[in-house]
Amino acid sequence: MPAGIGETLREARLAAGIDLDQAERTIRIRIRYLDALENEDWGVLPGEAYVRGFLHTYGDYLGVDGAALVEEYDRLGVQAEAEHPMEVPFEPPRPVGGNPIWRRAGTIALAVSAGLVALFLVLAITDGSDKKDGGRGHRGGNGGGKQTSTTTSSIPSEASVLLSPTGTVWVCLVDHSGKPLVNGETLTSGDDRGPFKDRDLKLTLGNGEMRIELNGEQVSIPSAANPVGFALTPQGATPLSSTARPTCS
Repeated sequence: MPAGIGETLREARLAAGIDLDQAERTIRIRIRYLDALENEDWGVLPGEAYVRGFLHTYGDYLGVDGAALVEEYDRLGVQAEAEHPMEVPFEPPRPVGGNPIWRRAGTIALAVSAGLVALFLVLAITDGSDKKDGGRGHRGGNGGGKQTSTTTSSIPSEASVLLSPTGTVWVCLVDHSGKPLVNGETLTSGDDRGPFKDRDLKLTLGNGEMRIELNGEQVSIPSAANPVGFALTPQGATPLSSTARPTCS
């Protein structure tokens, strides 16, 4: 009789001489969740997407086909319970990948104000020169007077995202329509993906082993063994709640 998912994982770990503490340190999935996988105690895990991600990551780490374990899990039709709170909370990263909207608005306002002041000074100087020249200048005919213009910075129309794993991590990235761009893959260091460009991207990571560049700037990711998610837009990166993260399922 074929071994079940949990038995397959446990036998592979024991055969490799790996204890749960070592596995937790290496793949950064908490022992509680690893033990739940080996005992097929799906209700302990924090949701469907995380079950698949943990199975994929743990299986690949132990030399078992992680994708096959996920397929077997789906074939069994097991439903994990509703999302549980994460066991180890973390401080949500601040949005990066560009200044927050209110700060950009302040910068633009300052730039416009500075431009207007410069324009008034130019007009005042020009007006004074016109009076000294008897009213000659740009007011009559071609004039030859210089025109001034002001420019302000603008927010890009698209978010450009480059993913660079720093370890083993499960990744789901979708575009604004929900189409998978990275379809629930387990990536390792060197398996870079992107750059992907869209006005609104959503990302789920199985853990924090990832370097994200958003429009050329690095996104701050918590050093966590639990899944994290972000909405990635031209304005920056915003953490997603567990229920808002894409699952690529």
